[in-house]
Amino acid sequence: MAAASRAQFRATIDALKQRYARRAPVRVFYQIWDKPLYTLSSKHIINDAIALCGGENVFANLNVVAPSVSTEAVLQANPEAIFGGDQHDANDAGIGIWTPYRSLLAVERGNLFRLDGELLTRPGPRIAQGAAQLCEKIDLARERRK
Repeated sequence: MAAASRAQFRATIDALKQRYARRAPVRVFYQIWDKPLYTLSSKHIINDAIALCGGENVFANLNVVAPSVSTEAVLQANPEAIFGGDQHDANDAGIGIWTPYRSLLAVERGNLFRLDGELLTRPGPRIAQGAAQLCEKIDLARERRK
């Protein structure tokens, strides 16, 4: 059973790599939380998923795994796509905090995406499913370029 799960996981990851790795890069901001604003650096497995999809994490170079960043830093990085987890409560603005910033590429192009955060943030076989969802959305952001 474990060998079959491992083989399926590997096959999914390999297929995603083959499909997306050579596509034009998309600059991505992955938002973990909005109060305060947290993201992930290259030291987190989600960065690997972003890269697998041909994305570039705009905060990959930070030294902390889950750094706090300012709104101004995100605006300056001007990502083409912004990702966040599902909204679990009405007080959680999530990625909706970016909608007033209409000159932000991700907002201008309609690239504010919610993903099932449980698939990507909890390492295990389901991360392949999360990566597949992430890749589809990054590819959609590619298609929305002007």
